[in-house]
Amino acid sequence: MLRLVVKLTFLFASLSITVHSQNNNVITLKVDNTDVIISDFLGVNGVYHGFSFMPEQETEGMGFADREREFDRVHRMKLNIARTWYRPDFACGDNIYNDFDWESAKMKAFYLWLNEMKRMNVDVALQAGWWFTYDTHMGNPSSDTENDPQRFAEWISESLRYMIVEKGFDNIKYVHLFTEPMNWDGDGSKPGNLSISEYYRIVSRKVHEQLIKTGIRSKVKLVGPNFGSTDKADWVQWSMDNLGDVFDIISWHTYNGIRNSDPPAEYDGWLQTTEVGAKMVRPSGKQYWIDEYGCTYENVRSNPDYGNYLAQAVAAFCNAGVQTSFIWILFDQQYVSPRNQTNNGDSFVDGVHRWGLAKWPHDKLQNPTHPYPAWYSYSMMSRYLGGRNNTVVFNSPSNTLAKVYIVCTKNNDGDMTVLVVNGNHTPQNVKVEFSEALNNVTFNRHLFDPANVTVTEDATIPGIDKQIKGVRSSFSDVLPSRGVAIYTTRKD
Repeated sequence: MLRLVVKLTFLFASLSITVHSQNNNVITLKVDNTDVIISDFLGVNGVYHGFSFMPEQETEGMGFADREREFDRVHRMKLNIARTWYRPDFACGDNIYNDFDWESAKMKAFYLWLNEMKRMNVDVALQAGWWFTYDTHMGNPSSDTENDPQRFAEWISESLRYMIVEKGFDNIKYVHLFTEPMNWDGDGSKPGNLSISEYYRIVSRKVHEQLIKTGIRSKVKLVGPNFGSTDKADWVQWSMDNLGDVFDIISWHTYNGIRNSDPPAEYDGWLQTTEVGAKMVRPSGKQYWIDEYGCTYENVRSNPDYGNYLAQAVAAFCNAGVQTSFIWILFDQQYVSPRNQTNNGDSFVDGVHRWGLAKWPHDKLQNPTHPYPAWYSYSMMSRYLGGRNNTVVFNSPSNTLAKVYIVCTKNNDGDMTVLVVNGNHTPQNVKVEFSEALNNVTFNRHLFDPANVTVTEDATIPGIDKQIKGVRSSFSDVLPSRGVAIYTTRKD
């Protein structure tokens, strides 16, 4: 997670530069539905930790009704992948060299969450180890560069064997190796005379080799370097050169579009920073992920317009060819030890991380069972843009000059979805044209209008408010100021 202490003095009115009204102009957006730029789109996903049954949550009041509410939201948004915190202490207690206890209280709580994810068809990306180097020598004062890599690799290998093979959680499909591992700032001990990057190379390769040795490697994809807080994709090329045979997927992240941007950059900023890393990865043929993103300003995240901001980010990621992206974070969550009492400038309050799209139900906030306004935009995108099962993204250049952005996906069942985002503070007339004619289809519109958001505990995803019938070569519509529209042939 981003390790910046941010100043919450940002005035929301400065989020976007005022543009001249284009109400009388028609902004034409073209979809080349013969040109696929992502052949296996995995959807609009989120960092969502498997904490729902953890003792720290139950101690603070989390109960059956709260979990049912949370899982219902996950189910309705049709989340494809949850990236979750997973550390050695779940099975090893206070020292990584302790015997593995796969039936510890925390492991049992984690299994309950994994079971809910499997029931809802949510794949899981384990964040195997959070702090580097600390989690490689957890419980010991310093790194043992001779023995720690092997022990850490054994913990991951045995974790995966037990959870996937013994417990049947075959929805665990990805393993992220640490979070921002090259950002050493006291998260453990420096590994002797080795550089942090060299030690990360050693540990990552040892994990890869151990998974091969135990026959587990084919069951998961390894994701790295999971580095971030930059707009230069630091360590992406290094990972390609040094761990290209270890990492199946290259991931990276940033915040505010461009690091420390004030006001936060919108579509152009997200596209610019994403392209930096994407260009490094493309020659390899590997997939590229954005494993975290968002805005560091809490007063922006709580504002309805954040729903538009996130939609612009999603559009930029898709148009840059990113296979999937993960918002930080899906829901506010009460953390487990050692973060269960944390208070800091990064929106941690008594162990609750207030970065999500919905509040934690026992937080000391007004209406703690309600979502934030941006939930209605993000859940709509997650549900209808789809992902997995050969979902494709077509080449659909956005009109950056007019500040209107587009993404078009098509799933394995033939359903097509078009996302259109109005980045302006005035209504816009838009026309969407297809290069290859459609067969008189009906597009159902779902609209997020930040000026007209009603937040309720039900957190109902925007339903169909309009139908556009008989579409062959194009359709037209008017989007409200900062509106986010989904046009889909899906009927649900």
